[in-house]
This record gives sequence, structure tokens and C-alpha cells, in this order.
Amino acid sequence: MLFTPAENVKLDEPISYAEYQKHINRYIFASKFVQNKAVLDVACGAGTGSRYLVNKGAGKVVGVDISQEAIREAKTRNERGNEAEFVLSDAESLPFPSHFFGVVVSFETIEHLKEPERFLFECARVIKKGGIFICSTPNKRIATPLFRRPSNPFHVKEFYPQEFFELVGRYFSDAVAYGQCTLNLKDKLRLQTIGIIARILSTLPGGNRIRGVLRTIGRPILEEPYLPMFGQELDRMQDESYQVSPFQSSLLGTPECVIVVAKARQE
Repeated sequence: MLFTPAENVKLDEPISYAEYQKHINRYIFASKFVQNKAVLDVACGAGTGSRYLVNKGAGKVVGVDISQEAIREAKTRNERGNEAEFVLSDAESLPFPSHFFGVVVSFETIEHLKEPERFLFECARVIKKGGIFICSTPNKRIATPLFRRPSNPFHVKEFYPQEFFELVGRYFSDAVAYGQCTLNLKDKLRLQTIGIIARILSTLPGGNRIRGVLRTIGRPILEEPYLPMFGQELDRMQDESYQVSPFQSSLLGTPECVIVVAKARQE
């Protein structure tokens, strides 16, 4: 598989077409900012996105991930040895000097962390003054709007869009908001109903086991299992209906994922 899945999916397990397209479109979007710059890819997974950024003109790319399996796979796939560097690291304690990278990217990471502010502090620390920070996270308004705690057992905290943008704004300046996969009202209600059912099951004896069975049964139907090939070029695989666009939200349409592009402060 191309990416380390945050949801505890094995590296060789298929992912849904939608999840794959969300991932590659985020990296395609980020590639516009990396020309001739040193880039840090936090939670890089198996490194396909990191290598893509090298191919799109980044001067240097370092991918970090907390998963030993992911970093081992990333190094194995880095066949020429000069495409990208991969380091085992915790996102909340980055092993790099201050003001080292021109760009830091991190997709679908912050919602998994116990100390998201520590993560943002570290990202701000390692970026050069005026450098670019690109970060994405699921939209809590879609994922679990009725509950404080996420229904996804692998998420520590989910953010409403404004909450996320304001949090990033504490550590960076000139933040610009983007969204991905805008859902209509029908889609929103469907996903929210699924979230409510998942939350109810998690409170019942044996509920998590039932959730696992339903996920196993439903995944082939609902998620279109999809196992991309490692050698395929992301640009050729892109489905533009999943591309990143300026953030817009209303009752009739809300992005499933929120993304921010911000600058490291000059002072």
C-alpha cells in the first residue's frame, strides 16, 4: 500500500478509492509549494507522498513516521536511495534543528495526537522564517458533530473548521483555509447517522466487536477496496473530483476534510 493508514490498517491491506484519492490529491496540492525547498513530511507513512514531492521539484524531502513498519517500508521502496530520507520519529518531538525546512506538510495527523499544540510548536520550530506549513484534518462537523469524543477509536481530538484554523493561527501567520470533498446535506446526514450508531455500539457490551464485524462486512460494499500499485504516477491516478479547493461551508455543503496553508512567523 502507498500510505500508512492512521486507522491501524496493515500496510498491504487495500484502502477505499475515496481514501486513496483524498491522500494523493493532498500531495498534488502540496507539490505547488515545494519547488527547490527542503520539505518535512510528518506522518509520511510508506513514503509515496514524500517521493512524489521529490519528483515534483523539492530540493530535499525528509519523511518521519512513528510506525517502524512504515519507515521500513518507505526505505525499502526508496530504491534509488536519493529520492527521500525517512526517519522514525514522534510528531510531537521532531529530531531536527530549528529553522531547517522551507515547507512542512502533515496530513490527517493532528487528530491522532494527545498534544496537538506541542505538535504545532514543533512544526513552527523547524520551519524557516517565512516558510510554509500545510496541514489537514477531518471536519468534526461531518465526523462527530453531536459528541465531544470522536467515534473513531484512533482519533484523540477532532476539530471544527474554525477551531482548527484558530489553533493553527496561534503558531503561524497568514493562514489560508481550504477544503476537500464537499458533502451535500444527504451525505452529511448519512455519515452522521453512521457516527451515532458507532458511538452507541461503543457503549454496549460487545459493541466494539459488532462494529468490527459490520466494518468487515460493509467495507467491500461501501468503501470499494482498492490497492494501488507502487510504481504508478500520482498525477496519472488523480481523480479531480477529490482535489483541494478554497474552503466554503454552508448548510447545503460542507468539506469532509479541512486544510490550512500558513506561514512561519518572521520574528
